Amino acid sequence: MYEVVLTAGRDSPVPRALAWEQLDGVLAVSRDSTGVRMRVGRESTDALLLAALQHGWSVDRVTGTTTDHHRMPDAATNGDMR
Repeated sequence: MYEVVLTAGRDSPVPRALAWEQLDGVLAVSRDSTGVRMRVGRESTDALLLAALQHGWSVDRVTGTTTDHHRMPDAATNGDMR
């Protein structure tokens, strides 16, 4: 499983909204004012990233987990497991 964080580019127009939840392999979606964060099955990550880039999104971060059942803490969030 991977966590994918997408944002609008600094000088870019707001990207086209997508129904992320309807894409194959998307397990969870969280949106905020800066972008979108998703948990995605490993086999679907490439297709999700391609769709995001084709619709004007920037890839901020892609992080993998050691297994599909355990998430590694993110050092940037001081171990927050969100």
